[in-house]
Amino acid sequence: MIFSPPFREGARAAVPIWIAFLTVSFTLGIAAKSYGLNLGEIMLMSALVFAGPAQFAALGPLVVGTPAAPAPRHAGWHPGGFSPCPVSMSRPAALASGAEPPQPLEPAEERCHYLHMPELPDVVTYIEALKPRIVGQPLQKIRLASPFVLRSVDPPIGDAEGKKVLALRRLGKRIVLELDRDLYLIFHLMIARRLRWKTRGARIPGKVGLGAFDFPSGTLLLTEAGSKKRAALNLVRGADHLGEHDPGGIEVLEADLATFQEVLARENHTLKRALTDPRLLSGIGNAYSDEILHQARLSPIKLTRQLNREEVARLYRATQETLLQ
Repeated sequence: MIFSPPFREGARAAVPIWIAFLTVSFTLGIAAKSYGLNLGEIMLMSALVFAGPAQFAALGPLVVGTPAAPAPRHAGWHPGGFSPCPVSMSRPAALASGAEPPQPLEPAEERCHYLHMPELPDVVTYIEALKPRIVGQPLQKIRLASPFVLRSVDPPIGDAEGKKVLALRRLGKRIVLELDRDLYLIFHLMIARRLRWKTRGARIPGKVGLGAFDFPSGTLLLTEAGSKKRAALNLVRGADHLGEHDPGGIEVLEADLATFQEVLARENHTLKRALTDPRLLSGIGNAYSDEILHQARLSPIKLTRQLNREEVARLYRATQETLLQ
């Protein structure tokens, strides 16, 4: 069998991970046996400890033919299990460099569901894929299948129908459609909520569908993979009301080192909490914060005011590089 170069590269990069987890598994087994646990109890404890993502984090990229190094971004994992699915449709850096957006808007969602909240690079990728499809197009009709998704009442959602999409922007982890008449339609996808681009008039999926937004060129479907109603859709009028949805964190990719350091030292939190606090840093969540800390070689529980200058600079570089990869 002939394997593709990305598959071979991912396999080589995953070897150290496999070896490390093999060592951990043996150690766990010996410790459990010494306490008198039987084989079934040992297997149950191992499953609870590793819970899928720990043992198999290296396998997701191999399944999709992706190098193992960016596994946290391309493998959707959560404390209860692991899904070897690409998180984003395409690497945002490729889109930023002028590459054409991918044809399917949904990131392979027909094959699997996601338990990863879209973060800055993922939201940027959605926006870059949507721009050529809907900017300059009128939003002809809004069809909502769930009453829970709409979180605003004034102006009424019907006011957005017939309005032209003037621009798209990112607001933290939110996607904003700027419409005629100073209207802004705000999508907050949250965990397991995704956008799919379908042919015009496509029906809303009965089990996972939340709503549909019809344009002359096609229909944008809003879906959710989970049972909890966390996705949010808001329609606001005016930039002032739009600003109410901005948590206020700085844009890391636009901030210099001094600003980054000042924001980090503003409150004495753990690095994990500081990186994922939208009031401090915009657009970073659990998945990317883990990768940033790994690349910076810093503990997630270290306090922000305990960092020396070299560590702050290292964290700043890791944040920039990770979000741009």
